[in-house]
Amino acid sequence: MKTKFNVTYDIMTEESLNEGDYAECGFISQDVSLRQAIEDLGNGAGDYDMAEAHQHMISAFFRPDYRETEDYETRTLHIPENVSVSSCHRIARYLGAHIV
Repeated sequence: MKTKFNVTYDIMTEESLNEGDYAECGFISQDVSLRQAIEDLGNGAGDYDMAEAHQHMISAFFRPDYRETEDYETRTLHIPENVSVSSCHRIARYLGAHIV
């Protein structure tokens, strides 16, 4: 059985920030290969971070070019729990993620 990955997104606007919630959020892809998940994550288009406390999640932060507002989008790669922490770090290094 192959390991499957999920990618989620959330969009924050000025209005939603004031309300303390996301303007929009959900899944981009579910139960996909790592290759597909990396493509769905943005394929290197964002600034990647991995939180030390959440080593099975890598987030990409970017402001899509098509928006002329202060909105921004975060996409998160959810790595399955059966993947070792060292493998999570290899994925993070591949993406050029900062571990914070």
